[in-house]
Amino acid sequence: MKPLTVGGEAGATIVRELPQEVALTTWQTLSSVLLWAGQEPAWRGDLFEVTAMREWEERLLREEWDPELRDPLAVLVGELARLEHGSPQAIAQACLCVTDWATERCYWATAIAFAEAAGLSWPEQPQYAWTAGRLMRARGLVREATAWLKRAERVAVHKRDRDLQARALISQGNLHAFVGGDLRKALKAHGDALRIARRHGLRNREGEAMHDLFVVTWYLGRSREAEEYAAGAVEIYKSSSHPRLPALAHDIATSWAAEGCYGPALQVLEAAAAQFDEPSDRLQVLASLAFAAAGSGNAVAFSAVTGEIQSLPDPVVDQSGAALLDVARGAALLADWALAEQLASRVVERSHPWTEGRLRDIAHDVLHDVLRRQTPAAEGTGHGHPRAARLAGEIVAALRA
Repeated sequence: MKPLTVGGEAGATIVRELPQEVALTTWQTLSSVLLWAGQEPAWRGDLFEVTAMREWEERLLREEWDPELRDPLAVLVGELARLEHGSPQAIAQACLCVTDWATERCYWATAIAFAEAAGLSWPEQPQYAWTAGRLMRARGLVREATAWLKRAERVAVHKRDRDLQARALISQGNLHAFVGGDLRKALKAHGDALRIARRHGLRNREGEAMHDLFVVTWYLGRSREAEEYAAGAVEIYKSSSHPRLPALAHDIATSWAAEGCYGPALQVLEAAAAQFDEPSDRLQVLASLAFAAAGSGNAVAFSAVTGEIQSLPDPVVDQSGAALLDVARGAALLADWALAEQLASRVVERSHPWTEGRLRDIAHDVLHDVLRRQTPAAEGTGHGHPRAARLAGEIVAALRA
């Protein structure tokens, strides 16, 4: 498999996005890794001049750079100097250390390129292909993510790694649903993952597949089926203290709020909000909480939450137009027309007409309703049905355990 995200334009992006003092060396190291990975082991014996590579490694170790970048680059150069005896495992792991370093600093081209280099350096291990595919999916690289996630699935099947096979299918399902917009394909991928997880007793993967099936079936309008998946995922996540329980709680609560079931939604979101620290994730949860509070008629809670949202850095807020629209809808429910207009207008003005066209259209619709002083339509009574109330109690107890 050839690299899909590394080439002339991508290479230039990597050099431009990195600090000047590390950019060229990082790119040269990546290029050397890809050259090594692209050769059969028997043909690696004369790829590099060993003395020159050892001198390069020593120079790297003397650099006064961030050791989280310098050290894995030195490991890579040192392993490449071993030519055909270089360790695919050591090279792949060092590549992912660079990916971690770059991801923390939002150097996305660098992060993706080294993740892909890890997968190419140790192609027999599906974990690395899966990691590359997930990162590409998160950045909206549909074609490249699809190729790597399918590769991860194939290698996992070959190695009988059922856990990774299920993970790869779940990731493909999320790619279809949230990037490609094909809910039917997502349904099949998640369904396949669920069957594999159940057949091989993989309880965490079973819970994750049910979590995603809940989301997909809810969007498809299959409410009863969605309820069953939601309850099943909650039960598994509770029993295993799964780290995605707060995310599941948020997803279930937002589905209730969207249906006008505000009381249980508010109860769950208030408990879940404390579990989210990363700014963009916290923004989304707070926005959902603001909408549920407004739907419940709790103006005090709505005001407190919107105050916290407005204290977040502008770049974080502007990157999530969907969250701002949730707050705008909440403001409209409370007839705070000035705030609703301000937030909807902000999304219209700052969303890109090409890459965020759908979001921009929704923002225009919300703004149109606000200018007409028309509150968002909501289904249900705002208090929810008995099953929602029971499940909300279970979720809150698990979040506070």
